[in-house]
Amino acid sequence: MRRTGELEIGKDAALPFEAISIDLLLGFPRSRAGHDAVLVVLDLFSRMVLMEPCSSSVTSEDIAAILSDRVLRMGWRPRRLVPDSEARLTGDVMRRLAASLQAELRPSLPHHHQANPVERTIQTAKFVLQSLCVTSRAHWDRRAVPAAELAINSTPSVTTGERPFDLVFVAHPDLVHAVFDSEEHSGVGSFAERLAAADARLSEAREAVSVARAAQKRNYDRSRAALPLLEPGARVYVRLDDRPMPGDLHDKLAPRKQGPYEVLEVLSPHRVRLALPEGIGIGNEFDVSQLDVTPAVPDPFENHRAGSPPATSSSPVPASPASPPEVSPSLPPRERHAPRAMREYETGPGTFSMSIVPVEDLRGPYRRPRRLSLEDGREVVLVEKPVAFLSRLTAPA
Repeated sequence: MRRTGELEIGKDAALPFEAISIDLLLGFPRSRAGHDAVLVVLDLFSRMVLMEPCSSSVTSEDIAAILSDRVLRMGWRPRRLVPDSEARLTGDVMRRLAASLQAELRPSLPHHHQANPVERTIQTAKFVLQSLCVTSRAHWDRRAVPAAELAINSTPSVTTGERPFDLVFVAHPDLVHAVFDSEEHSGVGSFAERLAAADARLSEAREAVSVARAAQKRNYDRSRAALPLLEPGARVYVRLDDRPMPGDLHDKLAPRKQGPYEVLEVLSPHRVRLALPEGIGIGNEFDVSQLDVTPAVPDPFENHRAGSPPATSSSPVPASPASPPEVSPSLPPRERHAPRAMREYETGPGTFSMSIVPVEDLRGPYRRPRRLSLEDGREVVLVEKPVAFLSRLTAPA
């Protein structure tokens, strides 16, 4: 069945750090400072990434402190927070932090990683950190992580052509210029000129992002059916391949859908809340692309479908009279042909087409060289040599 969905681009960020995405990068070796994870914060407009080493057992209070130190202390005030669906990133502490900023907390749905843009940045950061730690993993949290953050933020975007540093800061930090630039900005001297250049960069970046996002929306919507118009009370099935549920998909014969469930609330055109059974152990918010709507029209084959036989019956079912077996008429024998791959080769007795020696003289085995006189008076020596492969098409045997 064709998936449903529609890419929403009307709420894209238009300014640096207007919206940020947050996630944890796990699986690092434990450093001397006790760090074995990295908290990744991504600005959804400029694609600037902030990486802070931490422990995999970091608490919600520690995450809020890191956001205050790396984001709020710089004067940035996000209006939308998009964390992962993990409890530490969506708990009471994060809700209170969002309320204090008058920001909207929009956790990404589980089993729907496309809704969290930081996932792609995490893959890039992981590959960069692996490259930086090839020779030594010592002090990766104090050496490799800052270098990776600087490298990613100094790399131009394919969409905008600008580096994240260009879109966030009016002027580059001196360190970035010393490492990546051979000369200072040409034609830009005073602060007013730098401010005008920064504003021009932002405008060009917005236009480039708008064009790219419009193309993404066309490609995304073209491959999916239109969003269904769901209302409270509608009944839907959950596709288990897209949203696994406990106790399902044990084997190949298990059903691929579960339900139907009633829609309790329509949160947005893309998200609904379902009436799930008690004790199922998962949240009741689902993405519309993970659901199949129950058909509203009646089953057109209901009257033609045979009913199931009863499980038990008091009277035995009479057996149908045995009919004589049908004997199909015999067919004439088929004409024999050589295999298709052999039809262009000489397969009959006689001289092999690729050798001047008769076929019978080529048949071995020969444990010692053998002299043979040909019809034209020449003498040849036949020596058998082991080969790794014999072609069925060209070998005489």
